[in-house]
Amino acid sequence: MLLALGGGCAALAAEWTVCTKADLLAAMQRSEDRLKSSSEYAMEFRMASYPDPDAAIADEDRGVLLRMGNLVHQNQLGFVTLQNENVCAVADPTERTVVLSDPRPHINGGMAERVNELLHAADRIVTQTTATSETEFRIFFPQGRSPYSHVDIRYGKEGDLMLVLLQWAPTRVDPAASILAPLHSPRVIFELSKPRPLTTAERHRMRGAFNQHLSAQGSALTPLGPWKGFRVVDTRYRP
Repeated sequence: MLLALGGGCAALAAEWTVCTKADLLAAMQRSEDRLKSSSEYAMEFRMASYPDPDAAIADEDRGVLLRMGNLVHQNQLGFVTLQNENVCAVADPTERTVVLSDPRPHINGGMAERVNELLHAADRIVTQTTATSETEFRIFFPQGRSPYSHVDIRYGKEGDLMLVLLQWAPTRVDPAASILAPLHSPRVIFELSKPRPLTTAERHRMRGAFNQHLSAQGSALTPLGPWKGFRVVDTRYRP
């Protein structure tokens, strides 16, 4: 069950304390280890963007990640991902393109990788524990080194990643505008549900999904069904 999207970590009253990157990385690792320990699960995603922190939602997208052993089926931000033990295929129906790569871990829908990239520019990190035993981190960035002023990350009491909030630094829509022009601080919130067991219907759909979209002829893969006619970009490693 997804939480109601809102103001992020700052909206909950608690006491922030300074922590280290190692503290945040340890929380990230615990979250990943929980998912890796389960061979089957489903997670829902929700993304909402705001032109300013107090503004109404400007755009919203929902997705789902299904995992059953080596099989992965993810639908998020308009992209469809299918993966088995040999290949990962990411389709962009708008561009009618399928990108093939080596299998990769689909942990937290890629959220952990995105957060890890942000840490290189971090200036300071604080953390707090809420009354409901959720752990929250806020990453601050020095002005000019990142487009963000801060990023909030929330983990549930069992260690599951629940929310990532990206808060942009104040900026003008038109850089050439007068210094009196209003500043805007866009905000994007990625929300993740707690992992749940797959349904019978989801298991059945996953078993046939790959063969319904791709036909294998040796190492070559040809799009078919909903992907028929898509251009293939093969980035798999070949020794």
